[in-house]
Amino acid sequence: MYNTLTKLIRFANLEIGSSHQRVDVDIDMLSADFHVLTTGGGSGNGYDDIWSQTYLRSGEHTLPDCTYPSDELHLPASLRHAEPSQLLVNTTLLSFIHCRPSKASLDTLDPSGGLLGLAPSESLAHADKPSLLDQLLDAGIIDQKIWGLLIIDGKSGMLSLGDTGMSIAEDVKVGIETRLKGLAGGIKGSHPKRRTPDLHGKDASNPEDADEMQKPITWRDDWRWAPLQSAKGWWQVLLRGIWVNGAKVLRDQPAIIDLTTPFILAPPAAARAFYALVPGSQHLPPPNSAFHIFPCLNPPHIHLETGGWNFPVMQGGARGKGMHNHPGGAFSLGRLEPGSGYCVGAVVETMLGYDKTVARDNGLSDASETVVGEAAELVGHGMEGVWVLGEPAFRGLAMVFDGPGQMVGFRSV
Repeated sequence: MYNTLTKLIRFANLEIGSSHQRVDVDIDMLSADFHVLTTGGGSGNGYDDIWSQTYLRSGEHTLPDCTYPSDELHLPASLRHAEPSQLLVNTTLLSFIHCRPSKASLDTLDPSGGLLGLAPSESLAHADKPSLLDQLLDAGIIDQKIWGLLIIDGKSGMLSLGDTGMSIAEDVKVGIETRLKGLAGGIKGSHPKRRTPDLHGKDASNPEDADEMQKPITWRDDWRWAPLQSAKGWWQVLLRGIWVNGAKVLRDQPAIIDLTTPFILAPPAAARAFYALVPGSQHLPPPNSAFHIFPCLNPPHIHLETGGWNFPVMQGGARGKGMHNHPGGAFSLGRLEPGSGYCVGAVVETMLGYDKTVARDNGLSDASETVVGEAAELVGHGMEGVWVLGEPAFRGLAMVFDGPGQMVGFRSV
């Protein structure tokens, strides 16, 4: 099931109901619920049951101001697959948590839309109901409980449910390359071939090598896989190394993948070790002590080591062409101030999991009690020393998330 992400990387859209109401859906990697929110705020592309003749009302209240009805989900054209003996399926019945805040609540001013939970385990669900992936699997729409995401830049990408999505992405890439070659010299392009096994140095007389040489190639062989390292619930992997400008700065760093986070959050000591290898970087004083700056014309080259491979991330220099043609390149959050030669780095210090004393010792001494309290909110919850890899870390990378297999696959594009 494919959906092109536009405008904001976290948004996809689904068509629900007999009137094909288009619902903007936000991705939530820390929940397994599928919510649809109908408000009176007048903003957002939402859903209203009064316009759907196929709406099946339910008196079951799963959460405050929320019921659990059903309605038709209209499938994207790329998902309407079937066996030759079957008719093409255009819709399927979908049950979801439908929330409508009361008029006396401030929540009714929020934008209408949906929240698609994609956590690796149902243990993070707020309601004991099947996830969207489970419902698609039970209906035979998808045949495996995986989902993929290809992030092109900060404004576009591709979300896939039940598949990696790389087949469509490669078709688009081949089409573009074919046209470019045709313009250059009329050379015809070809579809990319499946990766062949690396048989260099293999000996057929060796039983282990013989087994490997005869092993069938599957779609999983095109990805580098990292097992989940935490208890079920978070997409947490182990970064074997973090490289800056060709030097391995840090080893064996636990990291949670959360694509809805606009930064890369790092423990204070790790962040400062990281920026120590960024030439010209400076640590900002309080109250902005969570941030570091670097010369806009000299962005660092960063690689994340996981799944047995070094993946370049946030590539693109300050003078580069294309999607990262802005001050400081892909690593930059923007200039420190208009006209400044310094840019703010995307790696930001976080105090999550640390107590108040450590928070103050690391630059929050001038912050209010509320800020320090929030920083120490997750003490004892396993967040101390953990990175949070937000959306900027994965631009230009394709990922596939396998909840049942407890793995995350990575691939450069």
